[in-house]
Amino acid sequence: MSIGAPWPLTGKGPTVNVLFADNGQGLSRDAEILCQTLESFGCRVRRTARSPMRPPASLRFAPERVFYEARRVRDNVRRLAPGPQRDLNIFLESVVEDHLPLARRNWLIPNQEWLPSGDSFIGTVDLVLFKTEHARRLLEEKAKRSHFLGFTATDCRLETPKQKDRYLHVAGWNPHKGTARLVSLWHQRTGWPELTVVAQGPYKSGARVRIEGERLSTRRLRLLQNASAVHVAPSEVEGFGHSLLEALSCGALLITTDAPPMNEVVGDSGAFLVPVSASEPMGSGTRYFFAEEAFLDVVERVIRLGDAERGALSRSSRAFYERSREEFRTRLKDVIDNGI
Repeated sequence: MSIGAPWPLTGKGPTVNVLFADNGQGLSRDAEILCQTLESFGCRVRRTARSPMRPPASLRFAPERVFYEARRVRDNVRRLAPGPQRDLNIFLESVVEDHLPLARRNWLIPNQEWLPSGDSFIGTVDLVLFKTEHARRLLEEKAKRSHFLGFTATDCRLETPKQKDRYLHVAGWNPHKGTARLVSLWHQRTGWPELTVVAQGPYKSGARVRIEGERLSTRRLRLLQNASAVHVAPSEVEGFGHSLLEALSCGALLITTDAPPMNEVVGDSGAFLVPVSASEPMGSGTRYFFAEEAFLDVVERVIRLGDAERGALSRSSRAFYERSREEFRTRLKDVIDNGI
């Protein structure tokens, strides 16, 4: 790997600082995947995790307050050192302005739906790396330089049998996963399989809907992901779509929204796409709402699939995940090798 020339501060490989809001969701997963991949290339990686918000001043949140203040002090100490301290900063989603002088080069990987319209920080970094072509089309004219990177998700596959009548929807705290409309529609259908909904919100269990409202352990979530033959993810908006690729990594059949970037992320995996009936602006992106009648038709079609079709689609899901993961690694290695 010819990384010496583009990164003259060190002779071993670039020192990279990955800066992100540690939200326990997509950004935290972005950071973990990015850091692990960079380390596998020989980069020396530092993580600068920030608390998404200042915890409330109460005893209940005392541990979080201590953690928050420790991170704040750490960042202040780092900023006191003169000149660049590392070869490269990679900012996830948003730029932390005080850290710009601390690296020779600054890159940004944005999530378009959380980027305010007209955000000027895109133009302050040396390179913007896009997870999707959708984001690139929306934002590249604001960047000094840009490059398509793509991305990947955690490999969630376990060697456990799937149950073809188990359906799963994972939203967590995210209110933009189409959960409320999905749950309402599922309650109205007779004869449909049970849907397990992993979400924190005002959702109610019923005859065909089981709500997992508590935060699940990673092990428990992985078991659900792998036991469920069908994952239902009618997302309204995604910065990338970890839950979509995680479903494909499990070899699940996937139902998602036929709008960008969801349809781009699942590509030719064989996922079932639901048309949209309406949309509205959100940040620098767009929020899409699935068409309810079309959604009902798609679910009915999946229910009627035979075992041979299900097996072929499951294999297609897994193969697409593996292919997209390797494409991401290849692109990231290229930008690191060449110091683009």
